[in-house]
Amino acid sequence: MPTWTLKKLAARLLQSTGRPRPVPALRSGLEALDDRVMPSVSVFPYGEALYITGTAGDDAVAVTRSGGQLTVTTRAGNGPAVSTAVPVVPWMYIQFAGFDGNDSFSNETDIPAYADGGNGNDDLRGGSAADTLTGGAGDDYLNGGAGNDAIDGGADNDIIHGGQGNDVLTCGAGNDYASGSDGNDLLIGGTGNDFLAGGAGDDAFDPGTGTDTLTGGTGWDRLSIAARAAGAEVQNTQVVFRQVTATGFGSVVETVGCPDVETVELWGGAENNRFDAIGYTGTVMFHGGAGADWLRGTGGGDVLNGGEGNDTLSGEGNFDILNGGAGNDALYGGDGNDNLDGGDGNDALYGGAGNDTLTGGAGNDGLYGGAGFDRVAENARYAVVYVGADAVRSYFWQGAFMEFDPITEMEVVAVTGGAENNWFSANGYTGSVEFRGGAGNDTLLAGTSGDAALFGDAGNDTLGGGIGFDLLRGGAGNDTLTGGAGNDRLFGEGDDDTLSGGFGNDVLDGGDGNDVLGAVVTVGGLSGGWRQYTFADEPGDDVLRGGSGNDTARGGSGNDVIEGGSGNDTLGAVLVNVRRTNNDSIYYWEDIGEDGNDVIRGGDGDDTIKGGNGNDKLYGEGGNDMLGGETQLAYAQLSGDGYAYGFDLYGEAGDDELYGGTGKDILGGGTAKTSSTGAASTSAPATRSSTPSDRSTSTSTSRWRPTGT
Repeated sequence: MPTWTLKKLAARLLQSTGRPRPVPALRSGLEALDDRVMPSVSVFPYGEALYITGTAGDDAVAVTRSGGQLTVTTRAGNGPAVSTAVPVVPWMYIQFAGFDGNDSFSNETDIPAYADGGNGNDDLRGGSAADTLTGGAGDDYLNGGAGNDAIDGGADNDIIHGGQGNDVLTCGAGNDYASGSDGNDLLIGGTGNDFLAGGAGDDAFDPGTGTDTLTGGTGWDRLSIAARAAGAEVQNTQVVFRQVTATGFGSVVETVGCPDVETVELWGGAENNRFDAIGYTGTVMFHGGAGADWLRGTGGGDVLNGGEGNDTLSGEGNFDILNGGAGNDALYGGDGNDNLDGGDGNDALYGGAGNDTLTGGAGNDGLYGGAGFDRVAENARYAVVYVGADAVRSYFWQGAFMEFDPITEMEVVAVTGGAENNWFSANGYTGSVEFRGGAGNDTLLAGTSGDAALFGDAGNDTLGGGIGFDLLRGGAGNDTLTGGAGNDRLFGEGDDDTLSGGFGNDVLDGGDGNDVLGAVVTVGGLSGGWRQYTFADEPGDDVLRGGSGNDTARGGSGNDVIEGGSGNDTLGAVLVNVRRTNNDSIYYWEDIGEDGNDVIRGGDGDDTIKGGNGNDKLYGEGGNDMLGGETQLAYAQLSGDGYAYGFDLYGEAGDDELYGGTGKDILGGGTAKTSSTGAASTSAPATRSSTPSDRSTSTSTSRWRPTGT
């Protein structure tokens, strides 16, 4: 028969309470104790111990306590009962050795006892302290009583009761009955056909090599099987273990049905293990070994750890955690919200129904989400990732890349890169992605639809959104961010960045550095090739913020907001807010405003701002500014300081209002109605042209002229 390796908690308990000292050798001075020693049963104290030694016959011993004194009552065979008084000393313990015969020992005190019945059918009973009872050979009755007891039935057919307290009950050879009663007990089967009953409390079971029956009782109970050279079959309606020889498997558990046992835990050995919990409705924790293991859970929330080797793990229903470990593994989540991690090796992960999280790990992995809202989470050291329509493959090559090559029924893909240059592409994928690049120069590209969250981190990164509502953050480095279609949010953050929103209502924030917002950029196309995108000509209501540095910002044909921040900025859009702390300039850009109703604010600095088609409002604010409207300038205002010189305002066609401010202004009305106003100064009166539909007002030196003159 194979040997099963068990973790003996009883041994640990003995170590914590202290082993009994051996009976010391008798000395000549002990003859004076004859008045305390029965002719057949010896009772004598020695240091902290009280030693009681039986005979080869049937002995009966009872120990009671009254205050600071013990009374030991003994009977040898059919002889008279003899009582011996023994004073109680600190750290005292009782040791009984029954030897042969049918012996009985009863500890009715709060002092721990170590009782060994020896051969014969013995009756050993503990007290309220932590007792250690050993039946030995024979059909024994062992009862620990109160306290945390360690009881070993020994050979033959024994009855074991733990009593109150957290007990460790060990069945030996023979068909034993073990009951934990109250407390959190550990019940260990032996080589026979044992019945293990946990009773009240949170109990743990470790069956033996025979055919064992387990019942958990009340409380949260666990079945635990340690690694064995061969396995066990666990049948329905009761837990039955027997040796099974299966080709290719060292340990076999075919079915599990454990009444009142909430958790089943099995450990496999170095060979190929097969653990199958079909028929059991609780929770299982299966641990494979170094071989190729086959682990199947239940309808409960299971934890399956394949370990080393090429393993097959199946979670079945409920919320399962499957860890493939090293090797080429196949993981099946089944129904429920599962967490699958392939580990090292070339793995295949199948989420099944439910909201699953799939992590391929190192190696060439295939990930399949199944029904439900699924998520892929990867941590790549060196990565190029492709996410497509049918599957996911991830490759970890030293210094090369990780690849996702198409993906099936996955709603969210999350990938985290390492310090090298990463390439993450969701080519053909229609769900949502979360890509985090790392410290290298990364390329992160969203899918054809769905929402994307792309984080470049450090390095010069290229981030490309898709059709959905995307969030792009470049991080440190000179980054290129492209939103694509949809309402996107782009943040260049540090250094010199290029941001393009594309179609939709976008927010572009360059952050610190010399940034370009809304320009023409070239990024990797979603089809896998290269495509040029001109986002300045695309519609949408955008918000562009340059931050500190010399920025270039341009919107599209929608209602845009652009904030240049500090630095020498070039801005143009439908709505422009320029906020600077330095005396900067906004330089002229042809057709900068595009179509739409523009509002442009120059802020401090020497600005040149031009609106475009539509009813535009231009605000020069501080500095020496030049404002131009195109065809429908609706409102313009200059607020230069006392030393400002030379402002030109061009209304173009449309109903315009031009306000010169305190500097020397040039106001041009165009062909439609225009009004212009300059603030009071000591300069000469304003001059105006004769276009009748426009109006200009100025008390500073100003000149109003129609377009083209």
